[in-house]
Amino acid sequence: MGSVVLISTGQPSTNPRLVKEAIALAGNGYKVTVLYSFWADWAFETDKKIIFEHSIINWIEVGGNPYRKKLLYIVSRFIQKFFVIISPFFKTNVTIQITSIFRNYFFILKKAKSLKADLYIAHNLGALPVAYKAAEYYKSKFGFDFEDYHLGQVSNNNLYAYQTNLIETRFLKGASYTTAASPLIASAYKSRFPQLNPVIINNVFSKNFVNKNFNIYTEGDKLKLFWFSQTVGFDRGLEELIEAIGLIQKKDIHLGILGSCSLDIKNVLLDIAKKFGVKENQITFHTPVGLEELFDIASTYHIGLALEVEKTVNRQICLTNKLFVYLCSSLAIIATDTEAQKAFLEKNTQIGVYYNSGDAYALSSVILKYKEQPSLLNKHRKEATLMADTKLNWEYESLLFLKLINQILDN
Repeated sequence: MGSVVLISTGQPSTNPRLVKEAIALAGNGYKVTVLYSFWADWAFETDKKIIFEHSIINWIEVGGNPYRKKLLYIVSRFIQKFFVIISPFFKTNVTIQITSIFRNYFFILKKAKSLKADLYIAHNLGALPVAYKAAEYYKSKFGFDFEDYHLGQVSNNNLYAYQTNLIETRFLKGASYTTAASPLIASAYKSRFPQLNPVIINNVFSKNFVNKNFNIYTEGDKLKLFWFSQTVGFDRGLEELIEAIGLIQKKDIHLGILGSCSLDIKNVLLDIAKKFGVKENQITFHTPVGLEELFDIASTYHIGLALEVEKTVNRQICLTNKLFVYLCSSLAIIATDTEAQKAFLEKNTQIGVYYNSGDAYALSSVILKYKEQPSLLNKHRKEATLMADTKLNWEYESLLFLKLINQILDN
């Protein structure tokens, strides 16, 4: 088999798609190296477990971090800040624009060029030029994974939109393949770059995580709602969710929030809870955890919330890993009516429901319906479990991914 280098602007724990691809490739006999960069404090510890458990993969952190190679980390941040300052004055200089959005561009490019491979796979926008240039250097191939629709990630930042378009237009040409995390993301890129034919690889997880023995919810039980993300913040639907719980006026509804949460944000959310009559003991804050622990925690709840707010085009068309974590964890799903989530739930009506984003009364009605109809809740949880176990899992999606890679490298 050949050699593959995967490249990310973040860490393994912050990029589960990359980790799944790396493990699948290594398990299929490829020599796999992962180049990554420090991004979040919480992921520093969880990365260690991933790296230990999958030592067959060569994991290389580039650019230092606040704990090891601190001087290099500080220098790389200084370089990025300098390029951020000058980037508006050199808008046509693609190197300056890349470095202003990716702290480690120079360092990771140098490392990638030191590693000869048959295929370079970029995850994230900042990694795209690295994969392109490393492949060009060795006359190899490269691919790119559209985890998000990057041009639509920020609605009020014209410079970022310009930088995104500049980078994608310059470096997507010549890609041996592309993949996308949702059908609508694939369509959006296809409309901009007709030569591309992104293969859809869903944000699913191994069926080893499927919770097949979930506890049946019965009338009178505490109804437990779960929301998670890497970072807990505003405009993520949490304010609306807390208001909806308050509107129901029942104290046996509990909300679990998992993610990196500052004390200020936690206090604001608790103030909102107090305003709407939700007791502090009705909300539990969980710190970020590794993937296995995430499923362990999620499986103790009944309903998973996918409350994407329609602030950006990307949020309208993405299918986040929340949905697929909830399926594995045997949770019924309540989602906002973004284009992607609405289409997903209209296709899979037996696993959950969607409501009009911004309507706390509609959300409260959906929650109350589940609470008052245990049979409906348990039916949706059962169907979610079945779906994760039979078709929406990495065992199936990895076959599509590996078939694609094998075809690319055989040609």
